[in-house]
Amino acid sequence: AIAVRNSLSKITRRSALDSVTTSSTSRSAPASGVTRRPAAPPSVIATGSPLLADRAVLAELSAQGKVNEYGPHAFSWLGVPLHRDEEVVGVIAVQSYSPDISFTPHDQNLLNFVAHNIGNGLARQRAQQHLRLAHLELERRVDARSHELAEANAQLVAQISERMRAEQRLIYQATHDGLTGLPNRRALSAALSEAI
Repeated sequence: AIAVRNSLSKITRRSALDSVTTSSTSRSAPASGVTRRPAAPPSVIATGSPLLADRAVLAELSAQGKVNEYGPHAFSWLGVPLHRDEEVVGVIAVQSYSPDISFTPHDQNLLNFVAHNIGNGLARQRAQQHLRLAHLELERRVDARSHELAEANAQLVAQISERMRAEQRLIYQATHDGLTGLPNRRALSAALSEAI
């Protein structure tokens, strides 16, 4: 209802307070795509409180140097903070360029509700991103550990194979003559013992 009335403003982030692109539906509003500084987001972000201002309040804030207005002046301005995890991360603002349209506390409550839901969505998105990153990190660690275990297993198999070959060589050397390679007396005794 508020956005359709007169003007739509994009969400203003703390790092992008120097400019915001607005588009308007009123005839007295500037052309679509005009870049301007928001009427009062710095005070909304600093205090974390909504601001509902008419032309007189905006003129007073401008005179105090708290607001820099460019182009046509807004007759009514409404901004509410956008919270994420108890931190103000931006402002949702609407402004009217028509003296016939001014925002009310009811509009402020509605915009607060919208900001609250957007903040919850941002928090959920951030939590999902952290979960995805944690999952990727866990997969990376599991892959690294699996690779380490595979290498250790391959080394153990190689060691076992080498020990079996060494044992077979020792048995052969113990039961065969070193010069001729023929079975020796010990091999003959063992073969006779098994046969009897």
